[in-house]
Amino acid sequence: MVTIQQAARRSGLSEPTLRYYEEVGLIGPISRDPSSGHRRYRERDLDDLQVLACLRAMGVGIEDMRSYQANRARGHEAAGEQRDLLLRHAERVELEIAA
Repeated sequence: MVTIQQAARRSGLSEPTLRYYEEVGLIGPISRDPSSGHRRYRERDLDDLQVLACLRAMGVGIEDMRSYQANRARGHEAAGEQRDLLLRHAERVELEIAA
């Protein structure tokens, strides 16, 4: 388990962003240290943060991030939806580059 500072450093996301992603339900709930109440991130949380950092870098919005995370939890049955979501964003990026 790692601290919020370590999770931020490993994911490339800021500490306020990590708190916000937990607040809006993109990650978590994050475990807390019983004695201090500080957040403690597990490997699974760090994996989720890596995915979210990649989506954010692509310009994916919160609602699509939420859909992506929900589809990840569903596994293979949601693969087509994942592909469609990513293709939609790839097309948007291509249009932005062309502009």
